[in-house]
Order: sequence, then C-alpha cells, then structure tokens
Amino acid sequence: MLVMDDFTPEPYWPEDWKGKPDRVRHYWLNHPQLAATEILVTPREAVIIASKLSDEDI
Repeated sequence: MLVMDDFTPEPYWPEDWKGKPDRVRHYWLNHPQLAATEILVTPREAVIIASKLSDEDI
C-alpha cells in the first residue's frame, strides 16, 4: 500500500499551475499496476492511496 500526501485540489492551485498537467498525480492515479484514488482530507488538502494489483488483476 502506498499513501502520498500534500496534494492540492485543482480549484486551489496557484495561478501559475492552472491549465498545466499534474504529472505526479497523473502518474500514480493511472499507474497500470495500482488501484489508486484521491481523497480529500480537508477542502484544501488531498492524499492518494494506492494498492498494488495482484498479477491476476493486471
């Protein structure tokens, strides 16, 4: 299991981030060997929780 914190929800991104891809978020949420989700822990903070898929799930 993987837990990553300190993600900012897109509505609260600084102006210079808006319209740009979040490569770290995209990598973990779309990794083919993980089942991952983003969870808001406060209105301005999010975490990603991921679990490795078994070989049968891939």
